[in-house]
Amino acid sequence: MNAAKRKKRKKRNLGILWVILAFALATTWFFRYDIQKLLNRPSEGAQHLAWYQSKLKQYENYGIDVSEYQEDIDWEKLANETDIQFVFIRATAGKNKKDTKFDYNWEEAHKHGFVCGAYHYYRPNENSLDQVSNFVEHVRLKKGDLPPVVDIERYSSIQSVSSLLTGVLKFLMVCERFYGVTPIIYTYKSFYENQIRNDSRFDKYTVWIAWYNVEGNPSDINENWMFWQFTDRGIVSGIETPVDINVFCCDKKELQKLNIK
Repeated sequence: MNAAKRKKRKKRNLGILWVILAFALATTWFFRYDIQKLLNRPSEGAQHLAWYQSKLKQYENYGIDVSEYQEDIDWEKLANETDIQFVFIRATAGKNKKDTKFDYNWEEAHKHGFVCGAYHYYRPNENSLDQVSNFVEHVRLKKGDLPPVVDIERYSSIQSVSSLLTGVLKFLMVCERFYGVTPIIYTYKSFYENQIRNDSRFDKYTVWIAWYNVEGNPSDINENWMFWQFTDRGIVSGIETPVDINVFCCDKKELQKLNIK
């Protein structure tokens, strides 16, 4: 092989390496929040609710959040065999997705006496008003339910962080006007600390923090936190898959105060 061909091949290989590197960096950036989520996971594997309760004895009100990913939930077994007081149920995602299990889960959770809340998974590359229209179309809240929740987890690949947060704020404001109650913001620790905590526009909203660290203290993140999702590897009766488990900050009277009147 002559020098010209070797040089050409070397240049081509270098170009391929740069493409791979650029793809890796772009993927890391886009999924950086998911990577942070993985880093926040506890070292142990899936654990039963009782194990977490033994670690978090200072809390008395436990809850779960579910979606179609939990498949067919045995709500009667969940109600009879677990110490769960509240349930957040995914209703919608983005501008056009309705959770396939929402209607069933919503009806069964109420039927079995759980305090219920509905949440929307916010897609950062889709219009906020289209998304909130999707949510309010499918969710009817009543007395005793928890306020609506917007779940913001990802950064956008097509707009700035500032623009993304403005869209989330629009979603929250429309929700508040429609339901007559201040919504809840759900997000992960790093997203909250980097984007939400120091933005005064979000000061009025109840905070639900996802931080997978049973040794942690969410008050270090926000002294006014209300809900803390401390694992996505919980095991509870009535659900065959791992499930997110949460605690409420205070006693049952405070939880009732948060409910829709």
